[in-house]
Amino acid sequence: MDSSASWPCRPIRTSPSQARRASLFVTTVRVRAKSGSLHFAYALSFLCGMASTPISYAQDASASPALRQAAATGQTDAVRTLLAQGAPVDGKDESDWTALHFAAAHGWTNVAAILLDRGADPNARARFEMTPLHWAALRGHAEVAGLLTRRGSRTDARSAYGMTALHLAADDKVVAVLVAAGAEVNAIDDRGRTPLHTARQGLVAKRLIDAGADLRIRTPAGRTAMELAVVETTEGAGLSVQGPRLARLRGLISQATLTLMNISTHPMDSFVLTGHSPACSVDVTPAQLPSLQPGQVVDFVLTFVRSPDANQGEHPFFLSTSVAGAHLVDFDLRINTDMREIPEDSGMIRLAKGSIRPAPSRLHYLAYLAVPLLVFGAWFFVRRTRARGE
Repeated sequence: MDSSASWPCRPIRTSPSQARRASLFVTTVRVRAKSGSLHFAYALSFLCGMASTPISYAQDASASPALRQAAATGQTDAVRTLLAQGAPVDGKDESDWTALHFAAAHGWTNVAAILLDRGADPNARARFEMTPLHWAALRGHAEVAGLLTRRGSRTDARSAYGMTALHLAADDKVVAVLVAAGAEVNAIDDRGRTPLHTARQGLVAKRLIDAGADLRIRTPAGRTAMELAVVETTEGAGLSVQGPRLARLRGLISQATLTLMNISTHPMDSFVLTGHSPACSVDVTPAQLPSLQPGQVVDFVLTFVRSPDANQGEHPFFLSTSVAGAHLVDFDLRINTDMREIPEDSGMIRLAKGSIRPAPSRLHYLAYLAVPLLVFGAWFFVRRTRARGE
């Protein structure tokens, strides 16, 4: 056989592992070629056959950025085409997001259904142990959440912070879907909070209470759900903020914890939180994060130091966030600087925006007794007058 014969080899992209194996094999062929052209020809034929084998997507589980992009943008036809071409349905990116995570986070029910039909894992874990159901709940996509629960997503799955999907529910429709699927309304996360503690709006809290959420449960710091404030004005900026409804500064210095979560689908690089108040200085720890990742929860410790000329009473403390040097969103909470004891110091809870009035004196109760007596006296006097006239 002529060793110079032309063999049908077509160039094709190979994986790094195949390239290494091919290189070693070529070296072996060169050594053994000296023993005869026939051996060389057979070896070359085998090598070309290996190189001409199509590379399957399944050999590289991360080789599906196009599928994830199509899922994120709701391109159903592209998703079907890519899956038909062999794209791995559960291929992950650098944050361990699958295509189903992207579809759930962006609310594409049709795309999620296609992926599930092709065997996508409904309980796949991304960074911070977030499942597609966590992201559907966090982003307020009740229809996708319903699809996921019907197709095997676990409502008791916990994130890296011990939070179930119900802890993250963005609206009352999501709560209804999760509760109907068997979610535990009093599940406690790693910070000792129930879904009622983390409720992001009033309608969510109402739906949870209607479903049996316990208002009496306290966190390890002793706070009930009514003592924690969720700042709704930051949601549009992709930030969930939760802290004490009323911080306390009775002496010269005190601290409070503010919990922030990135509820967007993109990282917030060089994240900075700063604060100030007319009644005190506000020091924030940590002062800056290299990046606040999607789904990440961070506790910021606020240290308050009383200003020498501060009046006692309630004051706002203002907080501002920035990302990569650009302003993101501002918000404010309240701090009480009274040095004397206030009802909240004794564990009392302030409801809504009401104020606590002093207890009435005994004279206050005499007024209630005097009114009916006066009415009775007037009636008796009129009746006697009429009787004498007759």
